[in-house]
Amino acid sequence: MNDLAIDENGDIILNAVGDGLETVNDEWDDIAQSVRIILGTRLGEYVHDREMGLNRINLFTGKDGKINPYLIDDINTALMQDERITDAEIGDSFFDAQNRELSISIKVNLATDESRQLEVGVNANDFI
Repeated sequence: MNDLAIDENGDIILNAVGDGLETVNDEWDDIAQSVRIILGTRLGEYVHDREMGLNRINLFTGKDGKINPYLIDDINTALMQDERITDAEIGDSFFDAQNRELSISIKVNLATDESRQLEVGVNANDFI
């Protein structure tokens, strides 16, 4: 079974072929989408799974382009919600305080000993 594909705004992607719904067919695209969903969901927000999502207490408290060090732990904890992910390493990150945007490079390691670098962005204005 394939998951429905969503765009960077969280909208389902429609196409003109077949049933009109785009699906995620590649495992890494599915994992990247899962990471975006987890980090884009406030912990406790999803009523069907209150344990899903990111604790946002430390999300937008960084200064001078740096993220709050506690946020790294929060992100790692959140990403472990996807059972395919065994470890995640936060690489380069940038916090734009004026626009309330966070860009993170994450190396995701899987149980299959595969790993991949993912780029994820979170914007606080999406959660007001």
